[in-house]
Amino acid sequence: MKTLGNFITISANMSGELRLTLETDVVTATTFFKDLQNHHFSDASVTEESASALHEACVDIRKFSQFFQGQFNPTKVICNVIDGKGLQLFLLHEDVSMQYYIPAMAR
Repeated sequence: MKTLGNFITISANMSGELRLTLETDVVTATTFFKDLQNHHFSDASVTEESASALHEACVDIRKFSQFFQGQFNPTKVICNVIDGKGLQLFLLHEDVSMQYYIPAMAR
């Protein structure tokens, strides 16, 4: 990933879709993940239109890759995309949790 650019754009919606996009002057590469589980908040009303709306954050690819290089083997990963502001990532394993925040970058 590092050789393709300095930034990665993470996009997600409440319909369980996640997209990882790398862009350069020459190429745009996107990986799609579908049917992911979402946490549904009891006080939030999610319409079909709002569930399909993508929220995205463009972050430094080095900081994003550091998140995956640890020796921690989580049983669950939670990713909150704060539209245009950053990513909030949680690694959960038994009674241990780790939180990681990556601020969004201006392109």
